[in-house]
Amino acid sequence: MYKKALEKEDLFLVVIDIWPNDHIAYADIVLPDAISLERTEVFTALWRNNMKVVVPMLPVVGPLYDTRDISDIYIGLAEKLG
Repeated sequence: MYKKALEKEDLFLVVIDIWPNDHIAYADIVLPDAISLERTEVFTALWRNNMKVVVPMLPVVGPLYDTRDISDIYIGLAEKLG
């Protein structure tokens, strides 16, 4: 069903992902996203006793290849667009 929408001529599609997927075949631009080992993340979890836990995850490796965190991609695009 979505394949027909992706094949439209007037569609401009940008794909940001860490893995190749089916959408890449239809993309005009493909940007590599950083994996969780390359970026700072914060997870929240709820334990059985209703205790909420916040878990910060810090990067353990630098960016591989030309990857950027998706939030950095959005901020960079917003700055360029004004």
